[in-house]
Amino acid sequence: GDALVGPLIDKGAFDAMQRALVMSVKLLLWIALPITVTTVFIAEPLILLFAGVAYLPDSAIALQWLIWFLPFSFINSVVHYVLIALNEQRFLTRAFLIGLVFNLIANLIAIPALSYRGAALVTVLSELALLAPFYYALRKHMPPLPILDIVWRPAVAAFGMGIVLYFLVPQNILVALVVASLVY
Repeated sequence: GDALVGPLIDKGAFDAMQRALVMSVKLLLWIALPITVTTVFIAEPLILLFAGVAYLPDSAIALQWLIWFLPFSFINSVVHYVLIALNEQRFLTRAFLIGLVFNLIANLIAIPALSYRGAALVTVLSELALLAPFYYALRKHMPPLPILDIVWRPAVAAFGMGIVLYFLVPQNILVALVVASLVY
């Protein structure tokens, strides 16, 4: 409640900021998850179209792994701006240093072991490594976010979309995209 509100923001503005944050994260997930799921299933045709057969299958596999950074990146972006509004710029610098150190160490481990897959995996995990301190700083000012309420609807819709794409992309990619969009 009131004890969490920072000294620079009045209660009304704080409540509006919290509602805007929840709504923004919901909206961003409604956008990011279908892009992510669709990309997983059409990565190979995308690479074939834009780069050619010489880049298959490795580029498609890298894209299928790498695209999972998107939902976390979208969330990090909006939380980043909220933390600026909460006057947490100093903390943001430390959070980005945590993300940098994690990324460097994880890449040194993952790339020799997993090659480009390791680099893609570390990119996704680095967004999570940044989200953790961001959420910690956010919690100093706000009650817990209703994460399950924010995530479950777009996740279920994206899962349904993924099932459609799984079965229809091999048959006809355009029909798959139309039907999957309708399902979503």
